[in-house]
Amino acid sequence: MRRIFISAAWLLTAAVAQAQAPEAKPPCNATTLAVLKANRPATPSEEQWLRMMERQANHSLFPLRIAQAMSDTLDMRELDMRFQYATVAEVGSLLLGPAAPQLNQQAK
Repeated sequence: MRRIFISAAWLLTAAVAQAQAPEAKPPCNATTLAVLKANRPATPSEEQWLRMMERQANHSLFPLRIAQAMSDTLDMRELDMRFQYATVAEVGSLLLGPAAPQLNQQAK
């Protein structure tokens, strides 16, 4: 009887602790999301890329590149500071997404 009571108390405590856990924060704001989408490589889908970048370990492994044109149009103060950013000189080196080959060809 004592074991059942202890087991029930343990399960109840675990359930209460899980119910009080804070909700997961959204991965980033709209400005950071735009930079993330612009830096997406051609291989993973957009959904896979965003899911991968939600992991905290990947925030510093994949520095997000920002060109001068992007910094002119985006409010840099709104960028999520959990990510690492690198400023690049030319836009051609920034175009990594699936449309990058066509855009790089048009730029030449």
